[in-house]
Amino acid sequence: MKHLHMKFPKLLYPSFLCLLMAGCDMIDYHPYDVHISGETDVNAHNIAQIEQNCQNKTTIRFVTMGDSQRWYDETDDFVSHLNKRDDIDFVIHGGDVSDFGVTDEFLWQRDIMNKLKIPYVVLLGNHDCLGTGEETYRAIFGDPNFSFIAGRVKFVCLNTNAIEFDYSRPIPDFEFLAAQIRDREEEFDKTVVSMHIRPFCNEFNNNVAHVFQRYIKEFPGLQFCTSAHEHHRFEKDLFEDGIMYYMSDCMKNRNYYIFTITPTDMNAKWHIINHLACAVVFLSVCSFSAFHKRDTIFIIEHDTVWMDPQPDTIIESQTRESRYDRRVHRYRRHWEALIPTHTKIQFAGNMGLLSFGTGWDYGRRNQWETDVFFEYCPNMTPNVPS
Repeated sequence: MKHLHMKFPKLLYPSFLCLLMAGCDMIDYHPYDVHISGETDVNAHNIAQIEQNCQNKTTIRFVTMGDSQRWYDETDDFVSHLNKRDDIDFVIHGGDVSDFGVTDEFLWQRDIMNKLKIPYVVLLGNHDCLGTGEETYRAIFGDPNFSFIAGRVKFVCLNTNAIEFDYSRPIPDFEFLAAQIRDREEEFDKTVVSMHIRPFCNEFNNNVAHVFQRYIKEFPGLQFCTSAHEHHRFEKDLFEDGIMYYMSDCMKNRNYYIFTITPTDMNAKWHIINHLACAVVFLSVCSFSAFHKRDTIFIIEHDTVWMDPQPDTIIESQTRESRYDRRVHRYRRHWEALIPTHTKIQFAGNMGLLSFGTGWDYGRRNQWETDVFFEYCPNMTPNVPS
């Protein structure tokens, strides 16, 4: 019986090797691999540009938006829409660029936001903390607590996602806040504090909500606070002390805030651009630029409204955890249950000369344990001549 052997031409070996190497970038080894390609330290680069562009400005105009997770087309439309304006200094993204903390989600959103003609910064959101999200955020954008100065206004951006850290870290970080009050104090007269989750929201550490408010009121000329997270617009004097909180909507609803801080005694002039679709069928492919042309779209721009607090016009709203948020947290708990809780190394035990492995604690009180070990067991049988 003859066997046919096909020889692989030696000249094709280099080509085959190059093909394998080129294909490595097409493989995702794990959705949480924190394999970062492209720009890193985005916030630091853009902060340098913001401070340079606004160095001698007395009037600052900036946009706040947030929660672009999942809504890539809408975020791309937002970028295209904002690029047609020439009166905005920078953008503050209020956090939640990712949905499940997957590395590619951060990269996709970064690449979309990088199309902006103006600099931007991104805060850390609670969804950005899932899986290895915080590590990915730090690699791409930088430290979750940061600040910068535009004109004579200091912007303090904070990580307030206490629930995602099981209160194991000081969030908000009061040491950071205290240091920022004095840091570069001769360079600013006014302050804006930005965060993802506002006080009195379920995911904020509300045990220290009033302490947090007392800290931020120590900043010179505190104008107002901005937040995101709850997927709808929200304006309220939360502590009834004259400090307004303005919460951005999610990108799904295609709207954002424009704030203008002037050198007058009045705190700030603000604009709301809200795109409301009244058509029975809303085409997700329609761009922000098309909103100006459609009769079924209304553009609301309150550029004559000032940020004087009027408590009697505030409508109370209660924040509930949505079904989507519950599903995300349930999804996270299930994945976390697969992560080993400990590792062990055993020498001269009942698993051979040397064994090592990992394991899981589980049960209501972690009273059960399961381990998986790999052992090294040398052949100790003496050579006895037969």
